[in-house]
Amino acid sequence: MNDDDDFPLIDTDDLSPLVEPDDIPPPTEWQEIMLERLEKDILTGMAGQPSAPSPAPPIEPTADDKKREVLMEVASWFLVAEGKIIKVNAPETRLSMYDVSKVAKPMMVEHYARTEFAPIVQKHAGGIVRACIEGEPTDPRLAFGV
Repeated sequence: MNDDDDFPLIDTDDLSPLVEPDDIPPPTEWQEIMLERLEKDILTGMAGQPSAPSPAPPIEPTADDKKREVLMEVASWFLVAEGKIIKVNAPETRLSMYDVSKVAKPMMVEHYARTEFAPIVQKHAGGIVRACIEGEPTDPRLAFGV
């Protein structure tokens, strides 16, 4: 008896898909955000890093999940070099620790306007910026990069 005898042949002409593509609902807004986060993590090499855990995202995010996502997004906007904070999409910009708060808060409000994150940004903008500057998390996505 060979190994192939353990697996009977299946008539593939009779197989129909278990789920029709039209029956699959579109991703929710939160699922889209989590897909974008995964793409960023893959592009930056963070996917799979022990210091940047990627637990299975909840279907319905909690306030802490949303706050963490805002923190990761804002942390990706700036880098720290030689005691100055550099805006990633405008590297000629050099900001002091004091000035970055004045720049980041309006950026956050604009970026998250008319989204489910707007109330979190309005309530926690200062704390989010401070966490990005002063934080020393084990997950490097939660603070401005060096």
